[in-house]
Amino acid sequence: NNFTNIKFNISSGYTGMLMILLFSIWSRLFYRFAMYFKSIFTPWYILFLERKRIKKIKLHKILLYSLLFPIFDIVGRYTTYIALFKKIEWKPVPHESKVTIDDINKQIS
Repeated sequence: NNFTNIKFNISSGYTGMLMILLFSIWSRLFYRFAMYFKSIFTPWYILFLERKRIKKIKLHKILLYSLLFPIFDIVGRYTTYIALFKKIEWKPVPHESKVTIDDINKQIS
């Protein structure tokens, strides 16, 4: 309740308008940082749920991936918005590699 019942006594005029503007910018930044840190825990939750299916990953890589996941999520969100309003078409990519899935599995093992 200490964070939800905040009261301000701001004078009127330009100083009041400036204080409200600064408070709104601060609250928006605080909200964005909180959402960023909330998004950091999403990969941890997924790794915990899918720990039997995912191969072992080193701890420093998990920390790095979880710090970068929100950026990946932001890029994916905006590209989805762009795809809604832009004509998107599939273009096949020619591959000349002869590597099979069995070859990759042998390298991992």
